[in-house]
Amino acid sequence: LALKEHIVTGIDISKNSRKYARKSASKNHLHIMYYHQSYLQDLSYGKFNVAMCIYCDFGALTNNEQVLFLKNVSNSLCDNGVLILDVFSNNLSNTKKEEKNWDYCNSSGFFSKKPHYILYECKYFKDANAWGTRNVIIERNKTKEFITWDTMYNKESITQVLNENGFKVEEIKTDLVQQNEFTSNDVIFIKARKT
Repeated sequence: LALKEHIVTGIDISKNSRKYARKSASKNHLHIMYYHQSYLQDLSYGKFNVAMCIYCDFGALTNNEQVLFLKNVSNSLCDNGVLILDVFSNNLSNTKKEEKNWDYCNSSGFFSKKPHYILYECKYFKDANAWGTRNVIIERNKTKEFITWDTMYNKESITQVLNENGFKVEEIKTDLVQQNEFTSNDVIFIKARKT
């Protein structure tokens, strides 16, 4: 967006993500402001024409957190501002399965820079239409646990959530992600306007 000469402000709770983003912006001689904050807290960086929430992050939030997120975004948008986000479609279930497993990583991996064991559990929660994943990382002297939640939507269900929280869906696309190994090809992209 900055390369296309838009004024960009980024927020992230992750120190490593902000460090990576600043390095990338500097390398490309871009002036982008990055702030350390959760989008579940009041945002006070001015009013914006567009807000984006990417990598299906919205579906990782609980229902109450989604409402809080949408309120914070709405308060940060100009009148008639636009929210762009993506969510997993129900087809995520075609690539996930309920399972429990473990593995040993003798080098640096996604969860740790040290050798470690990974205890993995994935479970489908029908009432929430979501997949829950738990990774327990066991290093020599410590244990860490990472729990993720992936709510799935169809066009009607994501439209309802947005409509109930002050946004009107203007456009939905389902064919923007090509075949990939990251997670799922079945992602719904939404453009919604603040009402």
